[in-house]
Amino acid sequence: MKKFITFNEENKINDFIKRYSILDNLENCIIKQDCKEIKKRIESLKNIPEAFVCSNDYAAIVLISSLKEMGYSIPEDLAVVGFDDIVLSSFITPNITTVRVEKDLMGRKALKRLLWRIDNKSDMNENIIMSVSVVERDSVGFKK
Repeated sequence: MKKFITFNEENKINDFIKRYSILDNLENCIIKQDCKEIKKRIESLKNIPEAFVCSNDYAAIVLISSLKEMGYSIPEDLAVVGFDDIVLSSFITPNITTVRVEKDLMGRKALKRLLWRIDNKSDMNENIIMSVSVVERDSVGFKK
């Protein structure tokens, strides 16, 4: 049976994130393609997670490269998921499981909303929810 994590207080969420996240300046390491620092951060973890969920596919590609250099096998040892479904994510090995967003539609909606906001500065803010889809590829060992 799966164990779900529930939080009653915001500080417990922050403690959980601090304990299980390697995000502390990891984006900077990824932008700089500093695999040495990425490996250092992963090696400093007490417990390696079963999966990494990355902020975008490029981050997943750099992370997978670092993990492979450390001797990990993806997805046998751990899973990596990206976000945004860039073309490269289906060409590297392993192909990256990712969350596909409709970038063109998102851009059109954002522009439309921005132009509306210019003429309606005092109106209330509004959240726009757009659907996404999971693209199952090789970086996650899905059990069928």
